[in-house]
Amino acid sequence: NSLHIDNIMSFIGYLSESSSNMAPAIPPAEGCYDSFLEFVFDNNVPRDLSTETTEARASIRKLATEVNTPKTADELIRTYSGQEGLLIKNLSKMKLREDEIAPIIAEIKTLVIETDTPKSAEELLKTYIGREEMLLKNLKKVKEIAPVVADIKTLVDETNTTKTAEELLANYAGREEILLKNLKKMKLREEEIAPTVTEIKTLVDETNAPKTSEELLATYIGQEYILLKNLKKVKAKQDNGEDVMAEVAEMKKQEVAYEEGVDQVMIAEIRVLVEEAKTPKSADELLASYAGKEKMLLENLRKFKAKQDGTEEKKSSGESVNGTGSPGKKKNYNDLIKEKQVAQRVEAGLPVSSSLKRKKDYNDLIKEKQASTRL
Repeated sequence: NSLHIDNIMSFIGYLSESSSNMAPAIPPAEGCYDSFLEFVFDNNVPRDLSTETTEARASIRKLATEVNTPKTADELIRTYSGQEGLLIKNLSKMKLREDEIAPIIAEIKTLVIETDTPKSAEELLKTYIGREEMLLKNLKKVKEIAPVVADIKTLVDETNTTKTAEELLANYAGREEILLKNLKKMKLREEEIAPTVTEIKTLVDETNAPKTSEELLATYIGQEYILLKNLKKVKAKQDNGEDVMAEVAEMKKQEVAYEEGVDQVMIAEIRVLVEEAKTPKSADELLASYAGKEKMLLENLRKFKAKQDGTEEKKSSGESVNGTGSPGKKKNYNDLIKEKQVAQRVEAGLPVSSSLKRKKDYNDLIKEKQASTRL
């Protein structure tokens, strides 16, 4: 047997190097061994050459080829020297786990190709070791919103956005449908004011305005009609040879300096929310009130709209909309006052305080007492 010959030859070398550490030679018992060398090998065999270790390492090498280990079989054997049984146990668990998640990995690889992710399936699986189900869930979401993302990228190319599609998608992660709605609103508005913008550009050239049409339009977002009106005044005075300094100064006063980080998409979202929430003031009026505080306006409108949506949801499910627990009950005077206060704070440019939540009134306390008495 070649394995035994190799072991014997290795052991002979071992004897020559470590003869001083060997146990004293003991003659074999009658009929127990065919030779003295066989006796010595059985009683002094190094651990690495034992049949048990050899078989364990063979199992390790086989398992290492069957599972996706980051280290080679030789590296694992060196690391787990003397603990081969533990290594086999761990590799067996890994193989069982890989067999269980094989369908998941197959689906992940398919989705990676379909969604054209920047990383390969192997890179993603390495990042999500032990969390393959989460990776699959995330990739399914990416696939679901793929048509939305495609529409967003198209609209970004078609509109005058200052940010790239990638930047906007990062800002609106998990809210891609809202971003798409905002871009559609932005495109619609740009189409509506296209004739106005064309006229503005012509007047800017004719009046030799100190700023370019792009610079002026950037400071009059949502107020293009006012800009056109002002430019017409300047042009009329220039044609009559009159001084235009007063008009130029007035135009400068009306320029809007938006808060840092605010872009056209945010302004578009404000307009969408104003329409959906049916606020008493128009988007232009609110933007004028919140000049330099557009992020606060957007946050307040989002809260206001979320509160409206919650109220409508309770109505449709037959639950109380005023927190009393009695379906269909009309709002009392205090509720109406607080709703009015919320709307007023939104219009005034103030954050909506959590203190405006409805408190229990006299009727609620009476009902609670009656219920506890019945119990």
